[in-house]
Amino acid sequence: MSGIVTYLIIAITIHVTHNAIFNGAYSRELGIVTLGAGLLLTDSTIVAIILVSALIVLIISKLDEETITLFLLGVTGLIILSGTDSLLILFLSIELVGLTFYILAARERKGVRSTEAGVKYFVLGALSSGILLLGMSLAYATTGTTSLEMVTGASATMIKIGLLFKLGAAPFHMWLPDVYEGSPIIITIFFAAVPKIAYMTVLMRLIISGPDSLILLSGVLSIIIGSIGALNQTKLKRMLAYSAIGHTGFMLIGIGVATFASYQATIVYMIVYVIMTINIFTLIMDLNLQKIVEVRGLSRRNGVAGITLGLSLLSIAGIPPLAGFYNKFLVIVTAVESSQIAVAIAAVLLSVISSYYYVRIIRWMYFEDAPEVTVILPKFNSRTSLVLGATTYGILTIMLYPSIVLSITSPIVFLV
Repeated sequence: MSGIVTYLIIAITIHVTHNAIFNGAYSRELGIVTLGAGLLLTDSTIVAIILVSALIVLIISKLDEETITLFLLGVTGLIILSGTDSLLILFLSIELVGLTFYILAARERKGVRSTEAGVKYFVLGALSSGILLLGMSLAYATTGTTSLEMVTGASATMIKIGLLFKLGAAPFHMWLPDVYEGSPIIITIFFAAVPKIAYMTVLMRLIISGPDSLILLSGVLSIIIGSIGALNQTKLKRMLAYSAIGHTGFMLIGIGVATFASYQATIVYMIVYVIMTINIFTLIMDLNLQKIVEVRGLSRRNGVAGITLGLSLLSIAGIPPLAGFYNKFLVIVTAVESSQIAVAIAAVLLSVISSYYYVRIIRWMYFEDAPEVTVILPKFNSRTSLVLGATTYGILTIMLYPSIVLSITSPIVFLV
């Protein structure tokens, strides 16, 4: 872990120097090389997932050199965050991530919503950081150590609440829909896909023995708010923000159960969720879709886009036998095995409710025409086609061969 972090810090320093000397020429290409080389050097699967997700976002992006530098700094913070056991390093890495994310959310300087997203993110991020720091201070005062493994009691509860804020889990989710909607869409893809992996890993390290009632309660509330909140949304990014809250709830249930099987189910969920999220958001970005109504008749205007988006939506809704069904099934089974029957029943029922707004979009794509909508659909470029092909292939492969992700994630649980 330390080797890859050192490499990334040096690489980002070179990146910043390069931007200063050559006025940002080849900035994105240098960033891709940086993340790619880091991926080859790492021996941590969690870090590899973060790097692959960030690499995909950078490949499909059209970011300026300043934004790419901030992006790389945020990725470095997430990598440090996912591997540290020190409360001090944990807080510093969270703040590094937070500071870069606040700026990234507000990168569209002329957009009122982007500025609003950055301000809301900053205010609530500062609040959650204060709660985290207070919990860490209490932990050090009571144990005399900065080890994360030694944190218990009230201090552990405060740290969990701070991390739930960062994840956008209920009842600390109020910032997430506005930030998703106001941020530039490529930054929204990054927020949706990458940070959850690091924060979930920290939560796994923090829960010594399960089940954890706070995490389970937050998980169920997140699924409720995510499922109901998305029903009446008219904008795609806002609907997907509530969807993200619901999926965070499923991951929290796996963490709250706190068994080997539930941790493995959570990591499987992370991998599948990242694949589906990148696929859907990439389609939305390249087709320049903003409102849900704009998908009407999509299958007739662009058949390949309609099939790809329909497959991804069915998967993220949890329709069997697609990959999204498999990860929900694993989480629910681990909850039943740990006698969390009420939690499992709530997850199943709410998952059925959440399927409605996904299936509604598919119905509009295939069974309704909207001549009043005159959105011109651009053609996919080669980079986007590559990412869409890879993520769609991943969804289908996990559907046909689910044992692949189980074999990959088994050793990870021992390292969390």
